Amino acid sequence: QRCAEIVQRLRKHDTAPGAPLLARACYDLGSVRYQQLTLQLQAQGCGSGYVTRERLLKQDPELASLQARALSAFTDGLRADPSNADCWVGAGLAHTAAAVSLASLTRATQLDPAHSGAQINLALRLMAQGQTVLAQEALAQVQMRESHPDVWTVTALLTEQQSLRAVLGMSMQQAHDAYCV
Repeated sequence: QRCAEIVQRLRKHDTAPGAPLLARACYDLGSVRYQQLTLQLQAQGCGSGYVTRERLLKQDPELASLQARALSAFTDGLRADPSNADCWVGAGLAHTAAAVSLASLTRATQLDPAHSGAQINLALRLMAQGQTVLAQEALAQVQMRESHPDVWTVTALLTEQQSLRAVLGMSMQQAHDAYCV
């Protein structure tokens, strides 16, 4: 509530196009709301493999409202300063549509190629869509600059995903060969 009041005061005084202070305040507000959403989703079992984020957001209007308010704060920040990479990352994380999320994270990496969070989250979204080569390229961008622990975690997940696809591919081929005999 206090953050929202600060953002409202800044809107009155900082209305010039490209207002970085207002954009930063909106980013901070959106981040707080997004973290609240993440904690509530985790408390309800999201991430366990049994319950999806989308399902919980559809079932619980309070969670959907929190998600919408987080996304709204990031969007307000982008209206104030369209070149704010942090707001683009926040919008990418908060948005439920995969294509919009991917586009927002891509825009963040275009604005700030050194933004590790943008690159790592872009890699995760690309990996979820099966675009492993592009995911590896996003991770390589971070690895060239720093030894970020999340890069190693996502690289391990990517390797595991590729191994599973290879095994499943062989199993399908073996089943096909057995059927044809």
